[in-house]
Amino acid sequence: MSDKSINEATAVIYALQTEFDLPDNVATAATRLYSQYTDEIQEATRQRYLKRVAGACLFLSGKVHGEAPLPDELADRVDTEKRLFLRTVRNVAGDVGLDPESITDPLQYVSLACEELDLDEVVRRQAEVVVEHAQDSNIV
Repeated sequence: MSDKSINEATAVIYALQTEFDLPDNVATAATRLYSQYTDEIQEATRQRYLKRVAGACLFLSGKVHGEAPLPDELADRVDTEKRLFLRTVRNVAGDVGLDPESITDPLQYVSLACEELDLDEVVRRQAEVVVEHAQDSNIV
């Protein structure tokens, strides 16, 4: 991986850190994670992919440190669709040996989605049951 690509990725990570007001340790860990990941995958030199991987590393680092931005917002800032961004998050996590299940918990988004949609507490509980069944069935 070229120094230029690492410098560009570091700049993206620190710009996102500032935008989401994350602590320095999250950005520092994300930079190390990016470097570790790109040692494995040389494809990260393309600009768009570089931004997506840098954002995924920041997201993973934020999850580990308990201060991750929402994936929708982060995907938007790195100019990619959420589905592709989350796939990149899973790929990075798997390639560097992080357990994706310990990093992403679908239940954490149920309350947020129900609140944004102004849904009743009954609907939130039903949605949590559906997500729990999906997890038990290894669907999510």
